[in-house]
Amino acid sequence: MISDQKLITFYHEARDFLETLAGPKTERLLAFTRYTKVCDMQEVYWRFARSLPNKRGMPATIGDIDELEPFLFGFDPMRTAEKYQGDWKRLFTAIREGYTPPGPMDMSREGSYWVVFAKGLISGSWFLSRFGAFHGFERFVVGFAHHPLALAGLPVIIERHVFGMGFPLACDWLREMGFTDYAKPDVHVLTILSECGVIQAWDPYAAFKVMARIGWLVGEPPAVVDKTLWFIGSGRFVSGSGDETVTRYREAFIEYVKPILAKV
Repeated sequence: MISDQKLITFYHEARDFLETLAGPKTERLLAFTRYTKVCDMQEVYWRFARSLPNKRGMPATIGDIDELEPFLFGFDPMRTAEKYQGDWKRLFTAIREGYTPPGPMDMSREGSYWVVFAKGLISGSWFLSRFGAFHGFERFVVGFAHHPLALAGLPVIIERHVFGMGFPLACDWLREMGFTDYAKPDVHVLTILSECGVIQAWDPYAAFKVMARIGWLVGEPPAVVDKTLWFIGSGRFVSGSGDETVTRYREAFIEYVKPILAKV
């Protein structure tokens, strides 16, 4: 097991590395993660719809999530659940008849992105409709924050109840809603943590736990620890960079920090 001192050193070096790259705008990059918080069920469901396709290649097929607002009743999970009655094909058909996305919509292909996405939207609406008003959902989420070991239980529950939303995407959704106890172990973050020896294997759950531990040790929310590593790994410091070529500093950071950690 890696020592607490190594974890503290690792984070401080990562933060310094990011500040070297991003300069004075470092804290602005982290401000959204640090301060944003949803306040109603429409935004909860909107954030859900944005996180659900947040995997390689899928956003390019689904397109702009906001274009789906008419089919999801202003991103109201209760009305969506009531309208489609658990039938993803009805939602799929409604979208196909009223919207032309950038990627193909083929209902016959079970593993296609649009089939997965439609199924996820429907199961997500049913999941959220169980809580009624926002305060019920918020109480449910906060109920897992009483102990570090309990935190991981929530994304596991979401994974079990919502089609297409695995553990990392569930963490992404929770983090983007402003529940900063949650860090998303994506490919950039997993690579940095594993290559630097902070975790021993490519394991999202281990990454989740170690970022929670780092956050506790350095006095930062785990979501901020996560985003610090993600900005280094992705190189996306420019808002709205879209298809612009970005420089990834992941390998440079790994090469830089490993000798430092070896001496701690």
